[in-house]
Amino acid sequence: MNMLAISRVFVRTLKERSCCIHSALPFSLCWPRAMTVGLMEYIMRTLNAFPSNVGVSDQLSPATIVEGQRPIDARKITLPFGAYVQLTVENNPTNSMKPRTIPAISLGPSGNTQGTYHFMSLLTGKRVYGRTWTRLPITQEVIDAMDLFGQNQNMPNMPKGPVFESRCSCCRGRQT
Repeated sequence: MNMLAISRVFVRTLKERSCCIHSALPFSLCWPRAMTVGLMEYIMRTLNAFPSNVGVSDQLSPATIVEGQRPIDARKITLPFGAYVQLTVENNPTNSMKPRTIPAISLGPSGNTQGTYHFMSLLTGKRVYGRTWTRLPITQEVIDAMDLFGQNQNMPNMPKGPVFESRCSCCRGRQT
């Protein structure tokens, strides 16, 4: 199998996985930039965590070979991508009037040994990190906040799934 065919299969796999995750979430219209980038990072981290049948090793994952990461323990993945949580924030000093929790959307595990996850804050739309949270059901207010963040960032509407565009000049304008 030549490199071009392998890269096409890999891109197709990324598109399929992103469409599957997108269709399982209630945020269907306009995703914020942090959520879109987080989705691709989550898919790449997941794909690199397991050995590939066309890779260098059938025993070691790409993440283990390149970064020296240990294999993922599936029991430690407790929060799926796109879950709504109240994230506990660590305030210093602890007796301030700042809120102790913030509403956030899960962007997946960070990959460190402490069990930290990436989140998108629903107050700022930016990426935050956290170790403790309380999972809650997704309400219409959360869906509306996500759509508003996406619209304010001029992100495209995606009712049928993510939109993939090429950045190279030879393919510009074609959507796949």
